[in-house]
This record gives sequence, C-alpha cells and structure tokens, in this order.
Amino acid sequence: MTGSSNVKSLSVSPGTSAVFSTLFNGAHNMLTLGSLFGTGGSFGLNINLRRDVGDLIDITGTSQGSHRLTFFDRRTDLRPNESLLVVKTRDGVAGFSGMTDRAVYKYYVVHGDGSRDTPDPNDWYLVRADRILRDQVERPAGAPAGSVNTPVGLSPVGSGISMWVTKTLCKPINRPSTQRAPG
Repeated sequence: MTGSSNVKSLSVSPGTSAVFSTLFNGAHNMLTLGSLFGTGGSFGLNINLRRDVGDLIDITGTSQGSHRLTFFDRRTDLRPNESLLVVKTRDGVAGFSGMTDRAVYKYYVVHGDGSRDTPDPNDWYLVRADRILRDQVERPAGAPAGSVNTPVGLSPVGSGISMWVTKTLCKPINRPSTQRAPG
C-alpha cells in the first residue's frame, strides 16, 4: 500500500500479504476495513517506537480469523509503561500476533485489558515483553469466540514463548555496546 486506504471488505487466505509502503516523510498510514474475513493474513506495518507512532489497521465492522503482523521499525524503544495501538476492531473477534526485537527490548502484539496502557479489549497493541500481563494473552471469559487464545500463537519465535508469557519472565535483550546507531 502506498498510502492510507479504505476497503469495504477484505477476505484473506493463508499467505495473503498487505504491506504499508516505507516511510519517507514521517507520515503513518491507516488501512480502514469495513470487514475482515478469512484467516492467515499477514500485514506489514511501519513503526517508530521512540515517537510512539505507527501504521494502523482499523476494522470498523465484522472481523474474524487469526492474522500476523510484521513490523518495520527504526530500532528504537517505547518509553516505559507505553504501548502502541496497531489494530482497532469494533467487535474484537479477529486475533492478531506479532513481535519485533530490533531494539533493546522485545515487543509483542497483545489485546487490550482495560488498563491505562492497553485500554480497549477489542483492540491490539504492541507492548514491551516485560510489561505483558496474563489478561493480555488469554481471552477473557465470556468474550466472543476469537481465533486464537493467545496473541503470540502465530509469532515467529520458538515454542517457549507461550510459557514465558504465562509467567512473564522475559528480560531485556543484552546487546553489545559496540552496536552501530541506525542511520
């Protein structure tokens, strides 16, 4: 996608990919979907964690399926106790997963839990790994039947991540101090 777009209905199948174009002017784009059907879609979003901004998927109607988010970032970190909204849904049924670890910390996509940082349970946020709470990775009782129980179910990381999320034991990644600054 070369800019913000409005699509009445999008039906995806495994391997379907939609990628936001690379940013040149610092503007971020929004994909507004009237509805999202199918499962296995992959969406590539640009993010700048230092500025707490990024591309956004806004599903204004019906949503379904399990989908993966990939991120193109500037190797920056969010400020402490912050999150980045990456998907808005009206009904909270579709499931999203994804992660990025190009900065100091790992970040995972989780659904909102009503807290200050992730206020809407129907939406999906990028959150620093050591700030994830159990309520953000387990579908609440009585919530609509979604397609994944935990948002990291489709993450491209090893199988040990689900156990980590449950115990919230992840620590910052140690990077060598000789790492070059982006540029």
